Amino acid sequence: DGSVINGKTAADFIVRDDHGNVITAESTYLGPTTIYITECTALRNGVLAAQRLNLRHLEVEGDNKLVIDAVSQKHSFSWSMHGLLKDIWKCATMFTSLTFQHIYREVNMSANFLAKLGSQHNSHITVCLGIYHVFDQIVQYDKIGRSLARRIP
Repeated sequence: DGSVINGKTAADFIVRDDHGNVITAESTYLGPTTIYITECTALRNGVLAAQRLNLRHLEVEGDNKLVIDAVSQKHSFSWSMHGLLKDIWKCATMFTSLTFQHIYREVNMSANFLAKLGSQHNSHITVCLGIYHVFDQIVQYDKIGRSLARRIP
């Protein structure tokens, strides 16, 4: 997910196992850029993290339809996103299976929390469970399906 707050942007991602447990969660402050670059950077960083973790099957969910459609090659994209998309496509070959799916913003609460947190700090943050009570609670809501009413458009 990406966030732009008062001109400050942050790209974040959460990698979960197939039971919804958080494996890693990170947010990176990017400075001034567009929301599309921010969202695409978050997607690339998440795919790279999954690759570093030696995951073989990956389901990527994102709430920016333009970025999901661009990476799925269903939609044209801005030239400024080309390098990031190329990185993602190159990494995609390392997975046994990799899917991209658009989800509603309301379902992306934990990623939205991280993006807002990242835009408040001018650095890279790795978030561990137990540090931010609100994040822990949102993750638990996600696990039990509380935010799934509008999961898929």
